Amino acid sequence: MIGITIKELYPLIGFYTLYIMFFGTAFMILDFEMDVSEPSLDQPAVVTKVLPQSKRSASPTYPGINKIFAYMLYSFRNSIGDLATPNTPNYDSWILKRQSEKISELSSYFVISLAWGIWLFQAMFMVIVLLNYLIAVISQAYERVVNQRKVYSYIHKAEINLDYY
Repeated sequence: MIGITIKELYPLIGFYTLYIMFFGTAFMILDFEMDVSEPSLDQPAVVTKVLPQSKRSASPTYPGINKIFAYMLYSFRNSIGDLATPNTPNYDSWILKRQSEKISELSSYFVISLAWGIWLFQAMFMVIVLLNYLIAVISQAYERVVNQRKVYSYIHKAEINLDYY
């Protein structure tokens, strides 16, 4: 019964992985700063002091992890409802740098709006649409198994008889 449900989840798992990779890459390109207010039990602050500089990651949230993988984890956490809004210190320095290069203020704020738009789309799409799709697929598989309960009970009884006789 569980195998039937897992087989029906293959398309969802594929799309989910694809979207996590897409949004993780988009967050890395837009240089999101992942929000970490204090170290948790999973990622103690001591780890960053113990690791040599070459082994440290660019992300303070996930020490020792590759930058792209850290952004994919950030995207995954957002997709399951642990929403962390993007911080803008990176954008402030980006805007100052671009202003010195004579790029218009409108285009620099467009990047900030784009970052927030992608984050909002990711939050809405991943949390609402894909998790509701997951619930629908599991409900449908459960309903099909319940409708064929008698058949599955005979199949399992036959397997038990085959094992013992």
